[in-house]
Amino acid sequence: MVVLLVDGRAFETDPPDLPDAPCPTSSASERGRYPTDFTGTAQPYEGPGPHLVTTDAGLVDSRMPPDWKVAPRQDRRVSELVLCEYRTDTGVSLDECRYLGGASVTLKQSRALYRLYEAKTSELVTSFHVDGSGGCPPSIRYPEGKPPPLTMPQSIDASDVIAALRPYAEGPRPRTQD
Repeated sequence: MVVLLVDGRAFETDPPDLPDAPCPTSSASERGRYPTDFTGTAQPYEGPGPHLVTTDAGLVDSRMPPDWKVAPRQDRRVSELVLCEYRTDTGVSLDECRYLGGASVTLKQSRALYRLYEAKTSELVTSFHVDGSGGCPPSIRYPEGKPPPLTMPQSIDASDVIAALRPYAEGPRPRTQD
């Protein structure tokens, strides 16, 4: 017979809220947040690919190959990898974009830092930069009744991000040097 004694005070407070993902709140920190909502449910990043990737970078997520994505209606927290995006404006003005109705918006050079973490451990797998590309978009959206923005960043090409991510999502986990 096993008897388990439990201190009743342990149930008096709610468990702490965990961060959604290992993504640090700032690009200045490389260390992933731990534990997260992924810690208990994520699959380990091991073995041959493809490996499931979760990201909040909408354009990248919509263009990722289907075998990198969590199946519809499945909890994304089973992913093996989490991609974090940090966009920055370099401060360099590239063009003045003019639109119907008189809107004029300055196009700024942009750059994005991506960090890829193992979902289960929040261990940094790799990081890479992707520079913005392209010129003025053919149209812009902004809230009705509000003025257009004064500046906008260059777009980041999702295919550049996916190309940098491919070896990690499709191949075996790279060996670390001890």
